Amino acid sequence: MYKLGYTDEDKIVPTEPGFYVLVTTFTGDDRVQPYASSPADVLERFYVPPTNTEVPVSVVTQATPEAFVGAPFSDTALVQGATIPDGAYLVFRAYGPHPADTDPVCETPFYVSEEIPVTQAGVYQSGTTTVETAGNVYWIETLYNTDGEIITEGTCGAPGETTVVKEHPEELIVKTNAVPTVKLGDPAHDVATVTGTVPDGARLLFEAYRQDTDTATCTPDELVFTSKVIDLDGPGEYASDEVIFEKAGTYYWVETVTDQDGTILHRGVCGAPYETTTVTDTPDEPGKPDVPGELAHTGGGDWWPLGLAGGLMAAATGGVLLFGRRLAIARERAGYVRDEDLPFEEFKAQFEGAKED
Repeated sequence: MYKLGYTDEDKIVPTEPGFYVLVTTFTGDDRVQPYASSPADVLERFYVPPTNTEVPVSVVTQATPEAFVGAPFSDTALVQGATIPDGAYLVFRAYGPHPADTDPVCETPFYVSEEIPVTQAGVYQSGTTTVETAGNVYWIETLYNTDGEIITEGTCGAPGETTVVKEHPEELIVKTNAVPTVKLGDPAHDVATVTGTVPDGARLLFEAYRQDTDTATCTPDELVFTSKVIDLDGPGEYASDEVIFEKAGTYYWVETVTDQDGTILHRGVCGAPYETTTVTDTPDEPGKPDVPGELAHTGGGDWWPLGLAGGLMAAATGGVLLFGRRLAIARERAGYVRDEDLPFEEFKAQFEGAKED
């Protein structure tokens, strides 16, 4: 908090009579937009009367400019003058809400403040009220003397005396998804998907924090990357600029959305799901070669068992015949002929005799 005029170094010394207005400005930086207070703010002005001049009683008011349905709003009055009568009091009245495209109407107030005693020049508050429909609410302030006579009164639709009540906007939601894994030397980035009502002048910023422990902290000392500021022109998908992290390890991303005054509308959580990028310093393990599959069976279909059995039977029969023939030859050489072999021996003798003839 900064205070002005409380010390001799920054004291305010008017040199001439008249109204003085304080305007606060901020040039802005890489995270907060420039700001300047309104010169119409009644709480930021004061009046210096001419010497030996009696200042008449006057009232300057400033209502809450905007509010949402169901949200509180109020009016403020700056009472000035050197001769405020004893027993004076203020009453604030609010009318509406009325359509914005119609002329101001102040007939029956829906809100009437208490009688607020005015004992000296200064700032006085109406108290808060709410409405359940959107539209324009018009304020009128009235300063009375102790007998209930009007000293001064505002007018319906006066500048600064209108509160514009709006419907609640759709909630601003930001979902993010960072690149999960990269090799050391490869770029990484974060992506934010914005939905809901995006106010004019909203901006988006990405930050990345390197983590050296198992606890997500995201301290300023761990900040290693800050993206360029991105102007949000409505719902959509927005990506940070690419960054190449200098060391292997774990990095947490945090996104921040601010309005045109620099007020934070949304800020991500350190270590949130899908907001971690892991930087590896070794290449991925190469994949194993494919194992050859089983050779296919070709031809024959389901007949191959029968073919195999037939082959075995033929081989067995051939073996028996061959063995029998060799046994018969061996017996012949030994001079032993079985009865069942005689027909064959007679046929053999006839055949050999025919060859000799």
